[in-house]
Amino acid sequence: MNTLKRGLYCMTLMTYIVYPAVTYSAPGTLSTQPLWLDSSVKHNVILAIDDSGSMDSEVLFAANDGAIYIDTDNGLFTDASGNLNNSGEKYVYLFPNGHSSSYNGSTISGTSNHFAIPPVKAYAFARYAGINKSYYDPDESYAAWPSYGGFTFEQADISATLFEPAETFSSGSINLFTNINTSVNGINWGFDIQDDQMACDDTGAAACSPGENHFTYYPATYYVKDTTSSYTYTPSINSSNSVLLESEDGVLGSPMKTNLELKDLVSTGDETDALVDATLSASNNSFVGSLESLGNASSAPATEGGLALTFTQPATGSSKVWFRVYARDGGTNSFWVTMSGKSSSDITLGNDSDETWSGDWNRFTNNFTDITDAWHWVEWGEMDLAAGSHTLEVKRREGGTYVDQILVTSDTTFIPSDIIDLDASTRACATDASAGHYPNFAKYPGRYKYVNSTSIDGVDVSGDEVQGIATDGSCLIKYEITGSDSDTFSNGSAVTRTVLEEKQNFANWFTYYRRRHQAMRGGLASAFQSIGGIQTGIFWINDKSDVTMYDMDDNGASGEVNDFLTEHYGHVQSGGTPLRSALKYAGDQFKRTDASAPIASECQKNFTLLFTDGYNSETSYSDVGNEDDGAGGPYEDSYSGTLGDIAYKYYSENLNPSLAAGKVNISEECSVTPLDSSLDCNANLHMNTYTVGLGAEGTIFGNTHDNVADAYTTAPVWPNVNSTRDASQIDDLYHAAVNGRGEMYSAQKPSELGSQLSAALQDIVDQIGSGSGVTFNSSSIETDSLIFTTLFNSSNWSGDLAAKSLDSSGAVSSSSVWSAADKLDARDISSNDRTILTYTGSTGVAFEWSKLPSALQNDLKTGADGVLEADDVNAQLRLRHLRGEGMPDVNDNVAADFSAFRLRGSRLGDVVHSTPIYIGVPASGWPDADPFGVGEDSVTGVVRNRFSDFKNRTLANGGAEDREPVVYVGANDGMLHGFNAKSSGSGAGEEVLAYVPYSLASTSVGEGLHYLTDPDYIHRYYVDLAPVVQDVYIDTTSPVASSSRDWASILVGGLRGGGRGLFALDVTNPANFSQTDADAAKTVLWEFTSADDSDVGYMSSPPIIAMMENEKWAVIFGNGYNSDGGLAKLFIVYIEEGLDGTWSSSDYVEIDTEVGSVANKNGLSGVAVADTDGNSLADRVYAGDLQGNMWAFDLSNSSDGQWKSAYKSGSTPKPLFVASDGSSNIQPITAAPNLAYNSEAISDRNVLVTFGTGQYLATGDDSDTSTQSYYTVWDKGGGLLDRDDLIERVLERDGTKRSITTGATIDWAGDLGWFFDLGILAGSAFEKPGERLTHKPLLIPDKDLGPVAVFASMIPDSSECAGGASSVLYAIPLLTGENPTKAIMELDGDADIDDDDRGIGVEIDNFINEPNHLAGNIYGSEGDGGGVSVKETTLEGGSAREGRLGWHELIDQ
Repeated sequence: MNTLKRGLYCMTLMTYIVYPAVTYSAPGTLSTQPLWLDSSVKHNVILAIDDSGSMDSEVLFAANDGAIYIDTDNGLFTDASGNLNNSGEKYVYLFPNGHSSSYNGSTISGTSNHFAIPPVKAYAFARYAGINKSYYDPDESYAAWPSYGGFTFEQADISATLFEPAETFSSGSINLFTNINTSVNGINWGFDIQDDQMACDDTGAAACSPGENHFTYYPATYYVKDTTSSYTYTPSINSSNSVLLESEDGVLGSPMKTNLELKDLVSTGDETDALVDATLSASNNSFVGSLESLGNASSAPATEGGLALTFTQPATGSSKVWFRVYARDGGTNSFWVTMSGKSSSDITLGNDSDETWSGDWNRFTNNFTDITDAWHWVEWGEMDLAAGSHTLEVKRREGGTYVDQILVTSDTTFIPSDIIDLDASTRACATDASAGHYPNFAKYPGRYKYVNSTSIDGVDVSGDEVQGIATDGSCLIKYEITGSDSDTFSNGSAVTRTVLEEKQNFANWFTYYRRRHQAMRGGLASAFQSIGGIQTGIFWINDKSDVTMYDMDDNGASGEVNDFLTEHYGHVQSGGTPLRSALKYAGDQFKRTDASAPIASECQKNFTLLFTDGYNSETSYSDVGNEDDGAGGPYEDSYSGTLGDIAYKYYSENLNPSLAAGKVNISEECSVTPLDSSLDCNANLHMNTYTVGLGAEGTIFGNTHDNVADAYTTAPVWPNVNSTRDASQIDDLYHAAVNGRGEMYSAQKPSELGSQLSAALQDIVDQIGSGSGVTFNSSSIETDSLIFTTLFNSSNWSGDLAAKSLDSSGAVSSSSVWSAADKLDARDISSNDRTILTYTGSTGVAFEWSKLPSALQNDLKTGADGVLEADDVNAQLRLRHLRGEGMPDVNDNVAADFSAFRLRGSRLGDVVHSTPIYIGVPASGWPDADPFGVGEDSVTGVVRNRFSDFKNRTLANGGAEDREPVVYVGANDGMLHGFNAKSSGSGAGEEVLAYVPYSLASTSVGEGLHYLTDPDYIHRYYVDLAPVVQDVYIDTTSPVASSSRDWASILVGGLRGGGRGLFALDVTNPANFSQTDADAAKTVLWEFTSADDSDVGYMSSPPIIAMMENEKWAVIFGNGYNSDGGLAKLFIVYIEEGLDGTWSSSDYVEIDTEVGSVANKNGLSGVAVADTDGNSLADRVYAGDLQGNMWAFDLSNSSDGQWKSAYKSGSTPKPLFVASDGSSNIQPITAAPNLAYNSEAISDRNVLVTFGTGQYLATGDDSDTSTQSYYTVWDKGGGLLDRDDLIERVLERDGTKRSITTGATIDWAGDLGWFFDLGILAGSAFEKPGERLTHKPLLIPDKDLGPVAVFASMIPDSSECAGGASSVLYAIPLLTGENPTKAIMELDGDADIDDDDRGIGVEIDNFINEPNHLAGNIYGSEGDGGGVSVKETTLEGGSAREGRLGWHELIDQ
């Protein structure tokens, strides 16, 4: 008998084929997504969307409602210091185009108090994206609205650009790139002058009559900030007509003092802060004032001292007196003022000045009631002054008010700003910008001229008037998009475009983003693109009706996604902003109980997303009381009827008491003590509130708090929102998100709406799962041990490979060391291109257009309708899209070139069934003997080249000891990916290789690479099989020469449900990965697919790589399912024979079981390979099929022509074992078996074959309750066995613990194995119905028990509240099939392993994917949630997936 030392470890996965529950029939259509998602509950999202009149606005300023307002007293949109007004005549449009109360693309907000801003220099800031956040920004790329769900939106027509993109509305168009004379189009096409002091032309001097005025303007005009120029400002005032007084130069009497004197008297922190702030921005850093702490003189001028300033008036005439003042708050904002020789009748006080006099002293206060914590110019009054000497006196009225400069000027039209200088001044745009500069520029633009030697975009503008000054004082450069289309356009941006490209970008912005409702409609549609797993309803805050819930997985031209988009795109209205009644309406919708009610299941989660662009208009609301009273922080306030109260009400109430309570899934962290109060631990049906604002900033939100988490760090003091419509309403929006256990998001400009809405949706609908196993980078716990786990997000079908650290106990870190998706998404592929390869059918090439074979080019030229496009323009864009271009930017905007394609959540697609494999130092166990390499020959000079040399030599010396570690995984983005597997340092987590299989090419609708770019993409599989790697001694070039053989690490991957075939890559040295022709040809070895042999089907389990008895290296695999002929066959494909790009019958071996047919299709599942004679060559293979047969194949002959089924009846192949239940119903075998040496007996073969039955493969499987079993069968040299030849075991259940309760002790002298039925428990039939095994068991040796089989069964649950499936984690001694004689795994939940844990399994609520073992712990990725399950054991064994997934000899016990 051979001494057998090692065991085979090979993972198996699922495939998706239709079978009946009891009897066998041919497989049907493969599933295209993880089955447990089909039965999962669809949670509810109701959208409450703002359709107020402000949504039609074309501006978004930092002012009330995002509009700007003309002060009809001075014709300015700002005060004298450049601050935007918050009241007055309201301006919201830039491109007037008529008016219709029923929206048709024209203005809808009405012609009263919703005016259009004239296109003149004074208002250039309105066409500058830095001030008007709605306006065109050349730094951004604007794409059309997303095309999906039956809607197609093209790039805007640049010659006739639509005002509105939705076909629901009959929109007109405009030529943006020519001068427009608005008078041609009639009324409501002109611009509005609401004050005769407004600027009417670029000189600022022309006068216009109030009302609609017509202009000729160039629509495609925008401004950008100028940071390089300088200009000279020549004021209209000078020493001939004005006197400028510095307060500190006057005669002072206590309590009026200079700031330097005041600092020594200050007694409060607030006054100290005010003194410091005022000093920093005062002229000469000096001023005069008094302290609040020293008292007031409110009723009459004090007899105390004050400030006296004597000046000489240059000429007789009328003059205005202006003060530059600073007031800390409403209690420190007034002076007493008098002018020598003047009484109240001599002085015309400035607008809104206080008419209160005490003798000749005026109470100067009203003009600066809005001034707080800043210097402002305010007008005191106008009076006649004779040439000569005058004295102006100022006394304290309210302590704490300061005065800096005082201007007396006969230029009564002049409006001072900032610090005044009577002399001309030169200002640098980069450093001297001040908001105070704008008001004067708006009135007198001709006084602002560029200095000599000023050039803008190569044009000399020396002495020219400045092109624009913004309200923040920034210099502006004007751009009109003109020129020859092919010329490069000087656009003031870091983005380089031709004139045509700039026109296209502007036109796209104009049609799709110009108005707030356009940006919102496109942004919301973008946010929902590729979102699934939920049902969504929508209503508008001014148009409330029962919502219809749409299934967001029902995509396509006539699906429910189309219905949702039709409703969404087709609604534009004008109304108020009744947010409180809207939020309450959403809560009441969830409380509906009619047949179409949103809530239909006791476990549904329910979310409301409330979007608004402004302040709530309901400042009192009686339908809801003070619901959060007594709730404590951060929820409670003392006010009633707020948004916070409404959110709290519907969070706290059970929305449908008629359904079972306590069934909503909550976080496991809700059971952790002490409880994190920020968690949503409400298991009853409730509503979570999410809010999204546009330009939203309150007194709390956006200042002291930025997200809900901040409220738990510092509980806000919620303001009273029941009195004023102001910024506090934004805080109430935030309060609703806090009380509703949701989140608040704010887009600072309309183009960010897509990203903010998307962030809110992703937070709501993230459904993270994993369908593959885990792998490690070491076989024992070391300081840098990592576990690699995969994830997929079914809401947008993105994926991830995460590396997490393990501590000394084997605990998995809660955070990732790195995320492959994050690394890949952050990569700048323009400067750091990806290495992506493919195959032509004969050689490897770069995945680049010019290198692609015609099959792949035709695939990419195929449109969504299956029609081959005439040219390759879109095809090359699809290729670039697949390579990672066209990803959304930080605002979720996509470059226009890629806007017609699918919006991807990540460059890394979903990873469902592909278990990652880590490749570091070579770790195979090949002997240093022939035929494994060559030994040193002193006669011939042949240098020794055994496996140990390959393992221990450096790359420079022909080995691989120092190669960079890489972890490989397949993804359903059409690629196998390799990522640098270091835990840290340069390159850690970065992609080093991607491979696109040639066999994916298809021109069929809904298939191929082109389908991955389709905006109506519904998930399907692509590269979903787990890869395997083995170290082999071959020649990797063609023609093969034995003298050229060397050690190489060969990866074999496949498509699983994505196609019928395998591919082979040389991954020996990652440093050789590149897109050069030579490196691509060396890396890609071959593909073997159904095109080469029609008996190749869809393989659900990875192959095994081994050297055969004929001393050829081969890939061994079952043919899989849905092959053309339907037979179950074993394939043995020689690695070297495929290097020439062709496959002949002698290049591989095909062993037919003769079971199956075209009408009744069968297929061979995953394989297990044995070396029964100890020579390290594969001589026996085991594999099951869909008809319950476990086959043994004899490969022991050195001639492959003699390889065959090990058992026959006459000449007909027969299986080792046939699996059927107690009623003789066939039990399909869809997972590979595992093998162990039977140390308790002696026979010719002596192999224990251990496996389970069942399938979780196709629609209907989740409701299948047929009996499945777990078997261990002794292959002692005879076949044709069934369950009657085995000893039966029966399971019992104690809580969640599983044990063996009955069954005779096995006697290997006569018994041939044992089994137990899954899901049938003693005393209770089908207590866990539907239990099955869908992966290969893991074998772990134990010194007392021998080999222990570890596996996780699957128990599907078709209930939508069950999460898809649960598992039982088993650990059972293979040699006895009984409860172990010692406890080996913690089973009873008490966190220790003792005699109470003597059993064979434990029930787990989640589905555990294929477990793995490392240093005493069993790890498995969780199918629903993507976490890692860790179970402590007393077993010790290495990781089965460290180094290689390959075959070895049997375990010797």
